[in-house]
Parts: sequence; C-alpha cells; structure tokens
Amino acid sequence: FPSHDKSEEEVLNTTDLVSRQMFIEYMGLVSNGLANTEALDSVADKYVKLIPTLSVNGPQTISITDLKIAPDTELAYKNYDAKMSVIYEEHISALSYEDTDIFSETVEIETGNLTESMYKEYSRIANAIKDVSVPGGIVTLHLKLLNHYLEMAFLFEKISDESSDPATLMAHMTKINAKIYEDEPIIEEINKNLKKYGL
Repeated sequence: FPSHDKSEEEVLNTTDLVSRQMFIEYMGLVSNGLANTEALDSVADKYVKLIPTLSVNGPQTISITDLKIAPDTELAYKNYDAKMSVIYEEHISALSYEDTDIFSETVEIETGNLTESMYKEYSRIANAIKDVSVPGGIVTLHLKLLNHYLEMAFLFEKISDESSDPATLMAHMTKINAKIYEDEPIIEEINKNLKKYGL
C-alpha cells in the first residue's frame, strides 16, 4: 500500500460532512432493502431539520451590565422615547427596501450587496440602542431587542461572506427567515410601557 501523507488530507466543510453522512444513511437503507419512499423522506427530513443548527459560532450578546440604566422616572421614559424614535426613523429609512427578496442573487442597492447593507444597518441600530439610557422598568425588553439586532447583524454578515459553505449559508438564511420580525412584539411591549407615561 502506498503511504498516506496526512498533509494531503482533504479539508471538509460542513456541506461535505452532511452530504457524506446522508449518503452513508442512504446506502445503509439500500443495503438492508429498506430504501422505500417513506424511509428516504425520513432521512431527507432529518437533514433538512439539521441545517438551521449548523452555525459554528453565534452572535455577540450583550448583558444587562453593559447597558446604561436610568431611574424608572417619567423623565427617563421621555428621554428614552425621544432617542429611540430618532434611531427608528433612521432604521426604517435604511430598510426602505425591506420587501426586496434578499435571497435573490441579482439584488443590489446603491451601496452594494443587499446582505452587506443589512449587516451594516443591523450593526448600526444595535450600537445606537446600546448607547441609549434605559429606564429600569424596560431594561429586560430593551436588552432582548438589542440582542435580536446583534443576532440579525451576525446572520446577515455570515450570508454576505462568499466563502461560507452552502449548508452553513442555508442555515443562516433559514434563521433570518424565522427571526427577522421578532423585534415587533418586543417593540409593542416597550410601547405599552411608554403609553403609561403618555408617550
């Protein structure tokens, strides 16, 4: 047998590993005479469900100790509302193309690739709301909102990375699809708290 030089070993990405494992399962079914439609669908479903969990490392998260916490006063809520309103007006303006199909390979906007622009915008809004003084009564909601935007920035950064392997890329796209509107109920809860102060 020829000697096996480990320096020549093939480096496998996530797609390679998943594909090989799925092929092994398929061959196991075939060799045991169990490769019927139901069994093959079951194997395919197993790997489709696995894809969203393939992210190797996750987004940065912020803890409560990283926030500027203000007293739970009417003035603190007014200041919070004023600053967050400005931040959101900029955010909505930046996302004026929000109905665009982000999964289309041909989509581009003036500043370049849409996914890169989304990464920059979610990073911007996360940094902006991190610097806002938060009234004590809504700290948990604000923190949840901030970490949501950090996660979205992370996911958009990952799908704009052209070196990502296809399975990991699909995992990130699936997460974006599932999570992109998770900020809406958080914002609704924050607004309920602001209404108590007539805002």
